[in-house]
Amino acid sequence: RERIHPKRDIAEAVPDFFPHPYYQVFEEKQGFQPNLSIVDLLFNMGPEGLLVLRDSIRETGR
Repeated sequence: RERIHPKRDIAEAVPDFFPHPYYQVFEEKQGFQPNLSIVDLLFNMGPEGLLVLRDSIRETGR
């Protein structure tokens, strides 16, 4: 619960997370905007949002 905080950089909190691009409505004008919100991901991708999240986590040699 404490790993993600709106004022901290997500890269520091979760170093294995690299946002995978997905369809966004205004992507042509503004380019892909990573880390907007889970609501943006769900509204734009629906159930396929789970695949985007899965592809955004890079495995490290644990």
